Amino acid sequence: MDIMGRFSNPQVLEGWEHLARRKRLRRHAPTPQLAPKGAARPYGYVKRLVIQVLQETKHPVTPAQVQQVIARTTGEVVPRSSIKYCLWSGSRRPTGVFIRDATGYRLR
Repeated sequence: MDIMGRFSNPQVLEGWEHLARRKRLRRHAPTPQLAPKGAARPYGYVKRLVIQVLQETKHPVTPAQVQQVIARTTGEVVPRSSIKYCLWSGSRRPTGVFIRDATGYRLR
């Protein structure tokens, strides 16, 4: 079938309309955005955010819970690996800020 024949077929046109309509109807809730690639966070930014979250909570929390609270309060996503490294390194040092329990991390 040549091109003119394909586009004059009503079934093909209905399929194209269906695809176009589906794209217009799909709307997702806005998600927090990562910082732009070129923009670096200031030194100690993640640690300050983690300390702020742990000051507000009275029970031990996991890195995933810290990430959710940070995303909810600041509107940006901090990678979980950054949060885990901050908590891990801060709990390994003798003068560290964090203590690791069986259920999560808390402030010293």
